[in-house]
Amino acid sequence: MMYEGLRLYIEKKQDVQASIASSEAEKGAQLQYDSVDEWAEELAVINRRRNIIERNLRSIVLDFIKFDSLQNKNEKSVSERILRKIPSERKKDLIRLPPREIANQLFWLELCELIENEWRLFEKMFIDKKQFHLNMLQINKRFDAHAKEDIDRLDIGLYRDSLKWFEDCLGR
Repeated sequence: MMYEGLRLYIEKKQDVQASIASSEAEKGAQLQYDSVDEWAEELAVINRRRNIIERNLRSIVLDFIKFDSLQNKNEKSVSERILRKIPSERKKDLIRLPPREIANQLFWLELCELIENEWRLFEKMFIDKKQFHLNMLQINKRFDAHAKEDIDRLDIGLYRDSLKWFEDCLGR
């Protein structure tokens, strides 16, 4: 009986120590900032980079499609090409707008789908379609706009890597 009691005591002590070590590891992985201001500055930098990328991407997409439409008279109009995969209920609101306004109204994932549908125009810029898609999805997460879960350093690192990938591709 004494032996069994000591064995249970040791097991529980090991479980408690493992639990403490695990929670300390999780705590270390979560973002640690000295103040809310520091966290706000981090978000501001990330948001600024994302907004610049999005603005440049919209402009490039529009210019490439316009140029291709001028070159290939067999293609549909610029507006029709942009609206090709947009759901019909949204298309009704956008169809009367000029191409630049349509491009500015596209959601991030719609912009992604447009690029993927017109991949032959963007292949030299982005090179790898799978990498492009993964980075688009990563940037679309926008953890700063959703209160889904805690964010850790890995999330921030992946997000920054995706932003850097796009900055490099757009810089070509």
